[in-house]
Amino acid sequence: MALGKIDFYEINDNKIYKLPYFKKNKSKTYVEINNIRRRVFNKKIFIICGEEIYIKKLNLPKVKGEILEKLIKDELEFYYRGREDIIFTYLILVENPKNLDLVVFYIDSRRLKNIDLKNIYNVRGIYLIQFIYIKYINKIVNFSNYLIAFVYEQNFYVIYCEHGVLKANFFQKEFKQTELELKKHILNFCSLNNIEKNSLEKIITSGFNFKISEDIKNEFKIMEVDFIEKANLYKAIK
Repeated sequence: MALGKIDFYEINDNKIYKLPYFKKNKSKTYVEINNIRRRVFNKKIFIICGEEIYIKKLNLPKVKGEILEKLIKDELEFYYRGREDIIFTYLILVENPKNLDLVVFYIDSRRLKNIDLKNIYNVRGIYLIQFIYIKYINKIVNFSNYLIAFVYEQNFYVIYCEHGVLKANFFQKEFKQTELELKKHILNFCSLNNIEKNSLEKIITSGFNFKISEDIKNEFKIMEVDFIEKANLYKAIK
């Protein structure tokens, strides 16, 4: 991907910020949606932060494209009693002769009120920050059963992956960055999602402003990843 030809925007706390991916010591800047629409010829990528991803497995007839997306949308609207404010993506797990086993990842888009991405030209993609981290981590490790715990823009996330696929996740604002809090949240996350801590190959951490002690590293099989520059994260998007 030629990063210089694409505008990156971050959606966080019901606001949109333009990201200065090539300019050092530059901070993100708030932008109005109308100003983004005026940049007709620029390709655009939107990164959604601060949202927990909901996960649901479905078995649907073997169809493709827009028909499959409509079936998924109908299932989610039925599950949520007619709501139409759901943003989703999906992954086909098993393709049978007559049906599909798939997993759907979705968020409640009501939290994105006042942000209307319709009628914007050249939208290259809309990504959740959790999936960007999964893509990045999958490029540098080869584990099949792991957690990722990271801080991005002062928000705290935990992700559980099997074979590179998101299985469970957690999000929290205003995370108190201490080793004790990190340990507590990892244990709570494993308990709530029936994950055996000892069965994990690794717990991968990134973005914390404290050094994790060797005792905790050994107890939790932690692999620390240095602070990840946003430009490097963006390169994981294809």
